[in-house]
Amino acid sequence: MEEVTDAWSEVMALKKKETRTRGVANTLTKGELETIIDTAIMAGANDDFSAQIYYDLGIARYRLFDWIAMLLDGRYKGYGCNENSKFATQIFSHYFLKAEGNVDQFIAYLAFKDYRRNDEYKRIIVK
Repeated sequence: MEEVTDAWSEVMALKKKETRTRGVANTLTKGELETIIDTAIMAGANDDFSAQIYYDLGIARYRLFDWIAMLLDGRYKGYGCNENSKFATQIFSHYFLKAEGNVDQFIAYLAFKDYRRNDEYKRIIVK
């Protein structure tokens, strides 16, 4: 399994491929936002991280490529980070790259993949 040392650039390269956006905003449904937050919770991320996800994706409506790139650039540390926030960042990054910017596929990966058994996400290097 090859490590992704510049996942930030790979995520940013998917800007034009990202689906389900309107201008500079994501078009996530409430259920999709809950799937993302639930993934962070399952990864053991703290409450501040989950609250910031809600703000970033539910209120500010950042596009996913931008939000994930910010996490990879260390933004997750500002959420009262713990190692589990880093773990969640690896999961989000891995599945966004695997989905190649397709938001529906990204959400499906989060909802249906068992990342406790499949550790491909570990190939993502997070600052």
